Amino acid sequence: MLPVSFDEYQKAISDLKRGNSASLDDISTNLLKKISGVIYEPLAHVINTSIKNDVFPDLLKKAKIIPIFEIGEAQDPNNYRPIALLSPLVEVFENIMKYRLTSFLEKINFFRSSS
Repeated sequence: MLPVSFDEYQKAISDLKRGNSASLDDISTNLLKKISGVIYEPLAHVINTSIKNDVFPDLLKKAKIIPIFEIGEAQDPNNYRPIALLSPLVEVFENIMKYRLTSFLEKINFFRSSS
């Protein structure tokens, strides 16, 4: 697989939804968008090494769990559902892999109509 290009990386960053919620690494998507040019080389290195070695970094597998109130009594823990906040770095990685997989599937005509 080819190394991550700057254009591919920039598209993955620009496709992130803006937000101030920070994960365990205290990085929000807004912050990531602001520093994306500065961290391109080290982040591309991590992504390329991960792809090359078929290993996803353990630190990016951790999430901050936030309870979201649904309905009923606020004191009852059963009235909350958990959401997991992953690092936006995970979403950058996922976006890059999604673009590559979609491009490959289109190239082999995977989505063509069978009728």
